[in-house]
Amino acid sequence: MEEKPNLHAGEVVTKRVPPEKEVHDALTLARQYGPAIGIGLVLGLALILFTVFRQQQKAASEEAAFALFQGAQTADQMQLVIDQYPGSAAAPMAKLSLASRHFRESRFDQARDHYSQFIERFPRHMMRPAAELGLAYSDEALGRLPEALEGFRSFRIAHPDHYLTPVAHLDEARLLGKLGRVDEARAIYESILDDPDHAWRMQARTDLLYLEKDVRAAP
Repeated sequence: MEEKPNLHAGEVVTKRVPPEKEVHDALTLARQYGPAIGIGLVLGLALILFTVFRQQQKAASEEAAFALFQGAQTADQMQLVIDQYPGSAAAPMAKLSLASRHFRESRFDQARDHYSQFIERFPRHMMRPAAELGLAYSDEALGRLPEALEGFRSFRIAHPDHYLTPVAHLDEARLLGKLGRVDEARAIYESILDDPDHAWRMQARTDLLYLEKDVRAAP
């Protein structure tokens, strides 16, 4: 019985021609009219063959890369995804996961390297903002406070509407406090508290209290 399109779901089921049939039809045409059509058909056939097998190869490679990424449990296994399938969609996710794993395990130098490499290799990836923040946190963990401060500030400027921007703004204020730039830190907290709709007002109030406590405790 013929399957009908599911119009209520807004989808129309189309019957796809298997790649093997495309190749078979092209070969039949070449055998029948080859002497008349000549070199143009040969080149066209070569293009069809290349396109079909390229698509099949890419699909198989993506599937294998994703399967390997899903099963990766160790840093070496994640690195294997990156090395074996560098052009796959799984590679950047493996790179980011590897950086995060190094950070959680206090290998901050390695984490920083992987976050930096992610930004360089995948500059337009949707997860780049996460890598930028990871880089700033790695700098802070390594004691590179001015670099970390610049990282948080650059994030806020580059991504004004990102959902992580308020977090970066709070981290910017926190580092200003660590660096002794109390007035600048206080100004950020107060700007957040002045916005009644700011989702992070409670955190800003808490951080400001800690800042004032540290100021009073300072010799």
